[in-house]
Amino acid sequence: GKDTVAIKKYIANQLKQDQEMDQLSLFDPRDPFTGSK
Repeated sequence: GKDTVAIKKYIANQLKQDQEMDQLSLFDPRDPFTGSK
């Protein structure tokens, strides 16, 4: 139903944002988390 579509869209959007944040952090030398990767 409608809810399923909305949830799928929401999850896809969250994953996309996570990927964008990961890519940004790779290029940010100040990011404390990239040092361990």
